[in-house]
Amino acid sequence: MNEQLKPHFIDLLFEEYKLSSFIWKMMSFGVNMERVDVKNYDIVLDMIGFPADNTLEFNMRDVDYDNPPENFFCRDWLDNTFADMAMELNDNREIVLSENGLQIKEGDDEAIVKQAISDHIDWLFAEYKNLG
Repeated sequence: MNEQLKPHFIDLLFEEYKLSSFIWKMMSFGVNMERVDVKNYDIVLDMIGFPADNTLEFNMRDVDYDNPPENFFCRDWLDNTFADMAMELNDNREIVLSENGLQIKEGDDEAIVKQAISDHIDWLFAEYKNLG
């Protein structure tokens, strides 16, 4: 895992945050945007070194999460933590679509969001180290 990549991870996840926030806002207006997605979070997890999610290879009804099968890895706990953070931040932010792409309306808000993403990436590094 290369922590020198952290600024790039922040940029990737910031773009995912902005798109997710825009999608959530549009869906709140009844606009169906189910197939609009980026996989930046998966790319960051791959680059940190987390195993790929292979839950589709298993019958999930038979999986004992306290004693999972060998080679079983589910990324849901990582994904959910990022989604929870993004939703909490999104409550107070306005995302604007402009000719320059998606932007957070207030400049100070961008720094707050990027700091939260930076903290989340630190958490990911620690979680990866804990995998042993």
